[in-house]
This record gives sequence, structure tokens and C-alpha cells, in this order.
Amino acid sequence: MKLFGTKKISERKLFRILVWLSITTRFFFITFPFSLIQEEAYFIKLARGLIERQFKYDLQPPLGKLIISFLLFWGKSNFSVLSEIGMPTVFHKASYVLLRGVSVILSIFVILMTYKILLRILEPWKAFLVSLLVLFENLYQMHFKFITADPYSLFFMVCSFYFFSEFYYERKYVYLFLVGIFCGLNISSKLIGISFWLAVSIYILVEIFTAFYNPDIKFRSIFVYFMNFVFGMIVVPFLIYIASFYIYFLFQTEFTNEARNLSLHFQSDLKNFPIEQVDKYVMDHSILTLINTENKVYLNSSDEYLTTGSKQQIVSGDQNKDEYALWRIMKVHNIEESNQEPNNEGIDSKFIKNGDSVKIIHLMTDKYLHSHEINTENSKDKKFFEATAYGSGSKNMTDENDYWVVECDTEFLQCRTSLLQLKHHMTHSYLGIRKLENNTYEAHTSRDGRKGMRNFYIEDNRNEEIHKISKDIKSKEKIENYKNLTFFQKFIELNSKIFEQTNNLDNKNISIISPWKWLFSIKGNIHYFLKTDHYSLDMTNNNKNVLIVPYNILTHVFSSIIAILFPLFLFFNHISLQRYRKGIFINFFIIFIYISYLFNYLPFIFTSSQFYQTNYLFSLYFSLLLIGISISIFGENILLIFVISNSFVFFNNLNVNGTIISYEECLRQEICSAV
Repeated sequence: MKLFGTKKISERKLFRILVWLSITTRFFFITFPFSLIQEEAYFIKLARGLIERQFKYDLQPPLGKLIISFLLFWGKSNFSVLSEIGMPTVFHKASYVLLRGVSVILSIFVILMTYKILLRILEPWKAFLVSLLVLFENLYQMHFKFITADPYSLFFMVCSFYFFSEFYYERKYVYLFLVGIFCGLNISSKLIGISFWLAVSIYILVEIFTAFYNPDIKFRSIFVYFMNFVFGMIVVPFLIYIASFYIYFLFQTEFTNEARNLSLHFQSDLKNFPIEQVDKYVMDHSILTLINTENKVYLNSSDEYLTTGSKQQIVSGDQNKDEYALWRIMKVHNIEESNQEPNNEGIDSKFIKNGDSVKIIHLMTDKYLHSHEINTENSKDKKFFEATAYGSGSKNMTDENDYWVVECDTEFLQCRTSLLQLKHHMTHSYLGIRKLENNTYEAHTSRDGRKGMRNFYIEDNRNEEIHKISKDIKSKEKIENYKNLTFFQKFIELNSKIFEQTNNLDNKNISIISPWKWLFSIKGNIHYFLKTDHYSLDMTNNNKNVLIVPYNILTHVFSSIIAILFPLFLFFNHISLQRYRKGIFINFFIIFIYISYLFNYLPFIFTSSQFYQTNYLFSLYFSLLLIGISISIFGENILLIFVISNSFVFFNNLNVNGTIISYEECLRQEICSAV
């Protein structure tokens, strides 16, 4: 009984020491540096945009930005007294201190919850030492990124991990719901949160599946377990994820240029979208502009000719809408339509319909939109034919290669409503625009190109005045916006953009490859250089392949090697227990920690081409737990020496890794005005 009481007191004392160490090592950084780091400045800009209801495009879920914007708004109203008493600089820094203070508090809870988790599988003193390892190593990566989504994402992940440990040992479904809630918050902050959610879900599904083969477990219990899993781990996280975007869209109401990455429908839902009322229905001889839906560029032509000497005028795509983007559409009438009166019953013949044959004339140069079966200069696979401007409208210089067939998803061709494709009458290929390697846009025709390249909307349309005096209501009807999107349509579109993240290099002569491939392509010396804007070390070999790895490369590689070799540790631990009765009793929860590590680490190893430290916070966290558990097999003294050595490294590297943005630079970039 005394031994039990002593153990409890020991746990409490160690917990208090851990609280004290967490506070002293965290709060040192709240006001240092006094300026922002590059990543913090980026998130401040995003948060400022949310406060001002401006659309800010970002390839991560919105919860982290929403939290930071709320704290900025709250801090602005509560610290305004500092500005009123003549302390504007302190006013701005106070808001930064608030944001950093919240992140520090979350990081302290991360350490304390880690300690509580480790108490389930280790003795109190060993759990304390492993928690110190996490304190000195993992959270060191977070010190200079307080005002980002990383602290919130890590906190939500550790919360879900803590409640999963409670569920694992206590078997209460309320813990499973709490796991689902924090998994949803985690995924809503950073997409990497899906990895831990997936590890938990697979564990539970395997447990449910094996329960079917256990005759001692009733079917009703299995069904209740499964339904709690579906609701707690699927429905709840998904609802939280959707809710974060719903709140996000409530703030994102003002149009900015960053919205041009999204569809025209999405853009037109935003206020102040630069667009005006135009004629809705397209008629014969209407003047219009055509915008490509995939590249968001206008069909354009000017007084530039192909280098082949054929006097064919270049047709291209241009992001700017000017007089060179204006075209006149002319309907090719059949005999029945030609005999009808233009302003009475035959007015329908003046509207452009699906299936009509048309000619399209460039308004500024008076040349017909033209195509033929000659490959473009940039068509390496011979799939793309030239689309040019040729002939003369005023001189009636035209031929059969100037005819196009209208294909649209409505009966009548409508401005900003009908999805339009122009099919060449002779070659049966479709007009399209594609982006070239030099970031220019080429107009072409093709039978095999992506459908997105060939889709157009008519953004501007002006009918001839003679058509507007008719009795037909359609000729007078106006339209302003594109078709409005529902919330779920915007949700799906923005998420599709988030999942389409790609890595680009400014230097096209250097190719980024995966880390495991890079090891087998080294020839000669390795050249490396630091890039402080994303806290990475870029290493290039003589094959001009580049590997981008974290700043603290030795720590990450060391932890990764130990974690990947963890099965060997399990093997030797088993031998030690069998022969020498020394080692750690391995329960499935330790195996789960290892599985969680793999789920967070291996996807990046085999698919990612860039090692950004923020992507590896979860895998580094789990690898540190595995390191501590592995070293503890050799005794508390070895673990203590290892933690002390890490603490020396920690205190020896109290500097700022990253690009500092001064207070004056904040003012110049209008970042500080957010707070």
C-alpha cells in the first residue's frame, strides 16, 4: 500500500516538474524575436484578409487561419488601449504576444498529454524522460512558427492521440467521439492530419473484423461498436471539416486577384467581381469575348504572324481583356432562315443555337478564325493543329476552313451560362487553349486534348441594336453574373484545388526527385545551399537532381532510422525478455505508435518530392516516442544521458532559423495593420 502511494506521489512530483520546465522553456520565446518570421507574416496576411472579408487563396484547410484571425480581431479590440495612450509599437507587439502565447499554452498541453499517454506503457521516471525528449526536440521545431497552423494542428493531433489511449484502455465510447472531434479539428487545420485519422480507423476496423470470429462476443456488441465508429470517426470529423469551410466562406466575400485560381462561377459569387451587365442571348453579328474555363484566359489575336511565312495571324490566350479579345460571331443561315423577316416571326433565326454553323471574325484585324490540319510548332506528339486568323471579313476573303460548329449545353447560346465548344467544320477538331512551358498560352485545335482546354464561356456580349427593337423578350434580356454555386459546389472545388498541390522549381534545369531515389543517383560531389524562406537545406548532385530536407537534418534522419528499424528493436527486446528477463513488455499500444509513425512518414517518402519540416511534425513526434521507448530498454541512466545531451543541443541552438521581417517591413507590407 505504501509502495502504491509512493508511486502516486512520484507521478505528481514529476508532473509538476514537467509543468515548470514546459513553462520556462516555452514562454522565453513569446516576445523573441520582436518581429515576425516569414511564415508568420504569411499567416498574418491570410488572417488579415479574413478579417477584411477578402478572398485569400491558400492550399491548406482553413481552421488554422480562422483561429488566428479570431485572435487577431480579439486582440485588436482588447489591446486598443495601448494605442490610445501613445504606445502604438507596443500595441502591435502585444497582439503578437497574444498569438504566440496561445501557441505556447497549446505546446505545454502537448507535453503534459504526452506524459499522461506514456504513463500507460512506461514507468513514471521513464515517461518523464521521454516527455523531456519531446519537449527539447519536437517542439523546438515550433518555436519560430507560433503564428501558423502548425501549433494548432499538433495540439489537435496529440489530443486525439491522448483520447485514443483512454479509449484503448478504458473502452468507453465517449473517448471515441472525442478522438473523432479532435481528428476533425486536426484535418481542418492541415491535411496531414488525415494520416493519424487513418491509422486509428484502420485499427478499429481490424478490431471489429476480428471480433466477428470470436464466439464469445455477441453480434449486438459488434454492431454497437461499429455504429459508434461510423458516427464518431467518420460523421463527426467530416461535419467538422465541412463546418470549417462553411465559416470560411462566410468571411471570404470580397473578390481579390487570388480568386482567379478558381472557376468563373466561384469568382462571380464574390463581391466586387469586375464584371458588368451584358446581353444574355448571343445573336447573329454579336460582338463577344471568349474565356477559356481551364486557364482563365481570353481568346486573343494581334498583328503578329506565324514564322512559317504563310501570313497567318497568331491566335493565343491572354489574361488581359482588351480590344484584341473582341470577336464578332456570324451565323451561317440556311435557305429557310434567309427567306424570313428579320424583325418579326423570323427573329429566332437570328439567335445562335446549339448545332449552328458560324464564322468568327477578329474585330480589330478583320480576319476570320481559321484552322487546318497543320501541326503547331509546339506540338511534339502531333495532336495539336494550328488555330490562326486569316482572310478578310470586309473583302469577303474566306474559305471552308473558316467554318465552325457551335456545341453548347443549352438550346440557345447564352452569355455566362452556356458551356461552349467550337468544333472545326473540316477537321472535326475542337478549338482549345493550352499553357506552354514558357508560361504563354497557345490556341489550337485538337481531337484528343483534355476537354477542359476546349471549354469556353462567353463573358461579354453585345447584340446589334436592330435586334433589340423586336418583340422577342430574349433579345432584350440582360445578365450580370455567372451561375451561382451552392456551398457544396464551392466546397468540392476548393478541396480539389487543395489536393492538386504541386511542387515547382524556379530553375527548370534541376529536377526534384523523391528522397529514396536521390540516394541512388549520386555521382561526384554533393553541392548544398540554404534557403531560409522555407527552413530547408537544398542538396543537389551532379545529375542536377535536388533533395530538399529539413534544417535539423541530423535529428530527423536519426529519429527516422531508429523508427524504421523499430521491428529490430521488438525482436531483440523479445530475446532479452526470454533469456535475461530484461526489457519492455510490448503491448499493442506501442505497436500502434509505430503504425502511426509509418502512416505519417511513408506517404511523404514515396510520393513527396520536397521535405518541408512542417509536414513531418507528426512523424517526428511519434519517432521521438519510439526513440525513448527503445532506449528505455537499456535502463533509465542511458535514457537520462540521451535526454541531457538533447537538452544541451536545444539550449545551444536558441537562435532564429528563418527570414526575419522587421516591424518597419511589416508596416510596408501592410501586415501589422491587421492587428
